[in-house]
Amino acid sequence: MKNLRRDRKRGRLRAGMAGLVASSAFLALVLLAGCGEASPQEPPALQLVDPSPDSQSQGSYEQERALSGQATSISSSADAAGILDIGQKIVKTGSLEVTVGRNGYGEVREKISALADSLGGYLQGESSSQNSQGLTRGTVTVRIPAAQFDAAFAEIAGFGKAGQTNVKTSDVTQEYVDLQSRLRHLQAEEAFYLGLIGKAQTVSDMISISDRLAQTQQQKETAVGRQSYMDNQVAYATIAAAVNESVSAV
Repeated sequence: MKNLRRDRKRGRLRAGMAGLVASSAFLALVLLAGCGEASPQEPPALQLVDPSPDSQSQGSYEQERALSGQATSISSSADAAGILDIGQKIVKTGSLEVTVGRNGYGEVREKISALADSLGGYLQGESSSQNSQGLTRGTVTVRIPAAQFDAAFAEIAGFGKAGQTNVKTSDVTQEYVDLQSRLRHLQAEEAFYLGLIGKAQTVSDMISISDRLAQTQQQKETAVGRQSYMDNQVAYATIAAAVNESVSAV
């Protein structure tokens, strides 16, 4: 009888232990499942990047152009604010009539040319003709250093009987300053395109930059030519002497 009660007691104990193990296992599974739902792992967000070389080079090209425009704008403002005093730029021109006796044209022509040479100037041109009486009329044009203009003009007038005279001065200072500013801008633009052409990544960019560079260089050459012309006009005054032979000249 005692053995029977002991066996029943052991059976009930084993059943309770099995149930406890099963409950623990079930609870562990629930907790694991709950933890998995509470902190899900989200994939990182995708970043869309345009892999096209054309789009990258175009963006770089447009950015460079924008920076260039900004730089040249700032450069132009600085030039306008800090232009050096270049002095007054004056262009002098004069014309006069000189009457000489018959066959006196050639002699006066030589005197005028020699005077220009002695002052550091030169003979720019000459044209002459004879009328039905065999009298020569012509115009002798010389360029004289501007500082010697007044003296040369008076001396030429003394080579014969002076007639009508005309002297004109033109102030080209503002035009000269504007031309210098434009030339500086074109030089900066040329340097920009020369630097940018080495960064071109496509044939299209290369052609576009080359075209802009060619246009800029052509404009620069025109500006340089205009500046050289103005420098010469300021440095050398022009005197045009109309020499007329006359039988009645004193």
